Amino acid sequence: MVAYFGSEGLYAYDTGGKLLWKKDLGPLDAAFFAVPDAQWGVASSPVVHDGVVYLQADVLNNPFLAAFDLETGRELWRTPRQDVPTWSTPTVHEAGAARSSS
Repeated sequence: MVAYFGSEGLYAYDTGGKLLWKKDLGPLDAAFFAVPDAQWGVASSPVVHDGVVYLQADVLNNPFLAAFDLETGRELWRTPRQDVPTWSTPTVHEAGAARSSS
C-alpha cells in the first residue's frame, strides 16, 4: 500500500501496517493557481503498476510526474509538468498491448 501526503511525503506500508519506506518530496506548494494564497492541498493518488509507483505532483512551483521503485522507494525518473495545477491521478496506458480474438 502506498500513500501520498503532499509535503509530508510518499509512504509505503505492508499489509500489516509496517512502514517499508518513505520518500521526502520536499515542500510542495499545493494551491489554486488562480488564487495562490488558497492552500487547498493535494488530491492526486499514487498508482502502482508492475512494481512501479507513479505520482503526479501538480503544485504551483516545479510540478512533476515521477516514478519510484515499489520495493525500495528509489526514484526511477522525474519529468517536469508545464500545466496549471490539478487534482488528477495519473493513469497507466500500455500502448501496443496484444489483443486476443474470441
